[in-house]
Amino acid sequence: MRSNKEALQEVEQRLEHEKSRRMFVRYQTIRLYLLGHDYSQMVASIGRSEYTVKEYVRTYQKHGLDGLIMKFSTGAPERLTKGIIRDFSGVT
Repeated sequence: MRSNKEALQEVEQRLEHEKSRRMFVRYQTIRLYLLGHDYSQMVASIGRSEYTVKEYVRTYQKHGLDGLIMKFSTGAPERLTKGIIRDFSGVT
């Protein structure tokens, strides 16, 4: 088991290099958690619901930082098929 200091250093390193806003917020949440902030402070700081903050922390506790990485986009599915996109990709 890693120390809290080592875990905090890893989170801060990832924060420095993260380009995705979503992942930055997730890492920032874990940073605040490791620094000892309570859930209400984290909610106010990152602007997410308490449920979301607790989900980030639970995922981190169970799977570590790599568990926070999104496997897929939660956005709406594409409406255009790959064939239609390919047909229109050359149209200007």
